[in-house]
Amino acid sequence: MLEQYSEDLGEDIGEMLQTWRCIGKDYSKTELVRSLYKDRTPDWNNDTDRTLWNGLAWFAAEEVSRWFCE
Repeated sequence: MLEQYSEDLGEDIGEMLQTWRCIGKDYSKTELVRSLYKDRTPDWNNDTDRTLWNGLAWFAAEEVSRWFCE
């Protein structure tokens, strides 16, 4: 869903994630994409992982809420 959303906006995932207020420009596109696609569970002591996955949880919650409202 995240990939489709970024494609619909015409942005790559890293660029799109940087526009989210909960993530912002504090992290580079490379850091965000690396945290998203690495082959391990998130490291909750790593600030990038924690911020990214918190933002993704909000994204999922907002999308599910939008589906229920429609």
